[in-house]
Amino acid sequence: MDREKVNAYSLQAKKKKGERITMLTAYDYPLARIIDQAGIDIVFVSDALGMTGLGYKSTLPLTMEEMLHHIRAVRRGVERAFVLACMPFMEYSTECVARKNAGGFVKEGGADGVEVEGGWEVVKIAGTLTEAGIPTMVHIGLHASSYPGPENSESWGKPPTKPLILSNWRLNAKRRGHLPLIWSACLTGSQRLLPRP
Repeated sequence: MDREKVNAYSLQAKKKKGERITMLTAYDYPLARIIDQAGIDIVFVSDALGMTGLGYKSTLPLTMEEMLHHIRAVRRGVERAFVLACMPFMEYSTECVARKNAGGFVKEGGADGVEVEGGWEVVKIAGTLTEAGIPTMVHIGLHASSYPGPENSESWGKPPTKPLILSNWRLNAKRRGHLPLIWSACLTGSQRLLPRP
């Protein structure tokens, strides 16, 4: 198994070759170590930690401090994989806030990159982070951190209705050098609205 450190460039290279990129979630040292030794490409520290690990009723109350604690634990368990950390709700609301908090995840937590949720509205913010040297993955579709309860789950996966908006969004993201896109729980066939890489 290849033990070379996974980084943004190697992930982009795999994407260009059409190779699968693997990702699993971990919140602590033991599981992160197991995932890393299994050869998974990305270890994701998700904001679902708030519900699955800390007992909150949603992801919304999760704080930067709580995320940092778990990012550090995961980082200590990982040697090869890319550690991707999810930015909590409202912690990337402006470019300035996003740069500060994402920088903290990288500098203090040891994350290799961050994930932000949204659509057109987060492209500029994600671009700012990328230009600051922080690899950024943008997640569209199921935005669990933006909706407080499961009663809204049926509408979470609905993408923008205008194909041009979605296409322009993807092109802007690609130009700004973001990590591969997370496309989750979207309507069947809606991925065809995206231009091929």
